[in-house]
Amino acid sequence: GAIFGFLPIADAVDPDRFRRLFTTPAGCRSADIAAALAGPFGFDHHDVSDVAALGELLARPAAGVRVVTVAVDAAANLDQHRRLAAAVAAAV
Repeated sequence: GAIFGFLPIADAVDPDRFRRLFTTPAGCRSADIAAALAGPFGFDHHDVSDVAALGELLARPAAGVRVVTVAVDAAANLDQHRRLAAAVAAAV
């Protein structure tokens, strides 16, 4: 994942070092980890690839804990969040 890209540390260190220390390594998919843990820990895991599939999944009732993994473009996601934060800051 790339959630640490939202933190101030992301802009304070060398980008290559940041990627090496704070992002999920290539080839390590959180969806695979969640799927492997689902059975032993008794939760449902779903890997969705688009908004329509996510909507369909969320419209169905869950019998218990449900883990949903959604792959997104990390750079585009970070850019969108920064633009939204700037728009909110400008409006307040």
